[in-house]
Amino acid sequence: KVMTFLILMVLPPLSLSLAEKGLTIDQVLTGLEKKYAQQSFEARFEQLTTMAALGLEDRSSGNVWFSYPGKMRWQYLLPHHHEYITDGKVLWFYQPLEKQVQVGDAEQAFKNGAGGTFLSDFSKVRSNFTSTIVSQTEKEIRIRMIPRQPDPSVSAIEIQVLKPKFIIRQVTTWNQQEDTTLFVFRDLHFAESHPAMFSFNPPEGTVIINNQQP
Repeated sequence: KVMTFLILMVLPPLSLSLAEKGLTIDQVLTGLEKKYAQQSFEARFEQLTTMAALGLEDRSSGNVWFSYPGKMRWQYLLPHHHEYITDGKVLWFYQPLEKQVQVGDAEQAFKNGAGGTFLSDFSKVRSNFTSTIVSQTEKEIRIRMIPRQPDPSVSAIEIQVLKPKFIIRQVTTWNQQEDTTLFVFRDLHFAESHPAMFSFNPPEGTVIINNQQP
């Protein structure tokens, strides 16, 4: 009995041992897939873009909607109103003050996770990225995602995941010039969005600039 007591005193509690190990990258990705894959959700966002070579920063904010598969609407309200809207195939860049909309190819514009597009179809993260855990505490996990297909516009993505509910609070993207774009999401909630949110009919008098490949 004395020996058993001494052994128990030396060995750490099982719960403590597991807590120190934390979650594996597979467990994190599985938790995020259950939360975000094939889901529709919306949030407020704040954006900070930093151009490394010039030492310039640009701040903006607004609302965003995501819907599976590949549908997004980024509504920038500050410092001025403009919107990026896509149904997963066509991309509309609407500038109401200039009374113009540019029409392009969404797959080309948002490949490798640019614009946070991986959030609209999280089920593709495992196949499109190599993911590793950067840091982990009791309250959050940070994971780094490297595109499997090299792309100068997106060299890496880092996301901050809040425990225990696997809520994505921040997304940071890097390009090959080391420019960064940080998105901070607030008031996120899951809700079905009307399909019309992800298409665009230009108001009368809007100039249409078609950048789609023939």
